[in-house]
Amino acid sequence: HSIELIAAMANNVRKKKDLAPATATAVGVLSSMGDSLHQIGASDNARSVLELALQLDPSAQAPRIGVALDHEWLGHYEQTVETLEELADRSDALYEGRLRLAVNLLRIGETRDAITEFRTCTYSGAPAWVRIVAYEELALYYLDRDRPDEARELINQAISAFPRETTLRLVMASIEETRGNLGEARRILADLDRQTMARYRESPRKRYARWPSEVFAEERRESKQQAEEHLGDLEAALAAQTKPRSQ
Repeated sequence: HSIELIAAMANNVRKKKDLAPATATAVGVLSSMGDSLHQIGASDNARSVLELALQLDPSAQAPRIGVALDHEWLGHYEQTVETLEELADRSDALYEGRLRLAVNLLRIGETRDAITEFRTCTYSGAPAWVRIVAYEELALYYLDRDRPDEARELINQAISAFPRETTLRLVMASIEETRGNLGEARRILADLDRQTMARYRESPRKRYARWPSEVFAEERRESKQQAEEHLGDLEAALAAQTKPRSQ
């Protein structure tokens, strides 16, 4: 019932330009609900709520990434791509979305577009975990196509940016083995035991594989700020929706 109430409230105000922030706040609440439902394992309900948020605001980042990830986990890669291609340009959510878009473009055979997106995700403005996964995916793509020199160049760039990231050196060892440099591959693997590696709470790959709670947390912060700025609008919209109908 609360979900329907919020959606109805948003519909009541979204046609009025002066009350547009109230719609944005309602979308934020729906997004937060979808996140919470997913966290307790109610994935189907979570997807329905997030899709409702997108109906109200197609540019909403967190709901779009959440819906896309649900499609990805179900193996619906074409739907994942369709969902992510509509991402608007915004900070970390954009880069996470573009990385997921690249992975799924590659899965459906859209190689050229996938490579373009992966390369965008290696830019210095992207979060570290996004850059690392993008570098690795690009390198493995070239390695699988018997282009180890290009793979090696990419991983060298990545190691320069993230010298203590273990997984990059594992990929480099695989590349050197493919190039026939078995001694160098063994040296890289041996050095892993002697180096002090970065202490990640989780690996970049694990971050990719899990629910993007950080994106939803960012949207909650923005929603809270908007709600505080436009509290009067929200109260008026809620009152209009909940007012008893005259007999």
